[in-house]
Amino acid sequence: MSTYTVTARRWRNLWELAIEGVGVTQARTLGKAEAMVRDYLELDGHEDAQTATIDIRPVP
Repeated sequence: MSTYTVTARRWRNLWELAIEGVGVTQARTLGKAEAMVRDYLELDGHEDAQTATIDIRPVP
């Protein structure tokens, strides 16, 4: 099973979600971050998008 590390930074009214080695997406709340990352991974062609471990790390 894959693990994706995500750095979450507050940016204006959103959270910027940088998926290590993959790309960047955003979410309105940290509570929605995992779902947004999974959607991004799926659209990017990652077959394990719905089963992978998502490690979200908020930073100041």
